[in-house]
Formats: sequence, C-alpha cells, structure tokens
Amino acid sequence: MLAYWEVPAVFFLLSVAVVLRLPSINSPLWYDEVITLVHFVRQPVVQLIGDYSSFNNHIFYSLQAKLAVFVFGEQPWALRLPAVIFGIASIWLLWRLSRPIVGPFQALLAAALMAVSFHHIWFSQNARGYTELMALSLAALVIFMENLGRVSWRSWTLFGVVLAASIYT
Repeated sequence: MLAYWEVPAVFFLLSVAVVLRLPSINSPLWYDEVITLVHFVRQPVVQLIGDYSSFNNHIFYSLQAKLAVFVFGEQPWALRLPAVIFGIASIWLLWRLSRPIVGPFQALLAAALMAVSFHHIWFSQNARGYTELMALSLAALVIFMENLGRVSWRSWTLFGVVLAASIYT
C-alpha cells in the first residue's frame, strides 16, 4: 500500500527530472550522435536492424530515433527524444524496483538522487541507448521481482521480451 504522500512526491521528482533534461535537448550534436544519425538512423530499416558493424550502433535505440526523426523531422531534440523518455522512465522504475525492498523513503531518495545526477541528466540528453538500456534492465528486474513465486507464462514471457529488448539495445 502506498503512503498518501508517495504519488505526489514521485510525480514531483519526475517533473524535476523533465525540467532538468529539457534545456539542452536541442543543442548541437556531439560526434558520436552525428555518427549515429549519419551511419544508422538514416539507413533503411531493413539494413539497420541487422547492422552490427559498430559498437556505436545501439540498434533498438537507433530504430526509435529513426521513428522520432521521421515523425518530428531531423532535429537534435527529435534524435534525443527516446533517451530523454527512457531516462525519465528509469527514475520511476528505480523507485518502483527499490520501494518493496528498502521502503518508501529510501526508494524516493534513490529516485531523487538519480533525478538530479549530472551523469544521468547528461546521458538522458545524449542520442545514445544508455538510458534505454538502464530503463529496460530496471523494467525487467521489476517484472522479475513481481513474478517470483508465480507460475504465469504471460508474466514470464513479458520478462523475456523486455530483457530481449534490453539486449537488442
């Protein structure tokens, strides 16, 4: 059972995270982001999904960035949009994972530290798959912890799919 103050507190932390991540989202692209855009996001999907030619290609991220660029145009913020979304989601997922283990206050503190962490903010503004990898790994852990002791093929299939998406990133 959630304490009455937890939902507003988590919402506040996520709002702070959004405010901290948006100011630099449209800044000029870094070298590795340009490589991602030019060599991977601009490729046809059929070529992109199997391009293992470089460790610089976070394939699942590149597919999502391709979709964002298709929908919003080739702008730095569109290329970085999946990283921002997954960065913010990872804060909520950390809270969700840690709350049953350490309690509400400590879980909120961990989420708060991640929300204001310089490195987490920077990776959330970087058109790379690092925050996606973190968010999907945390989501897989949340599903795993919730499924312990259950015999439900749907729940365990979801765990496998989320973990596979994390690996594909």
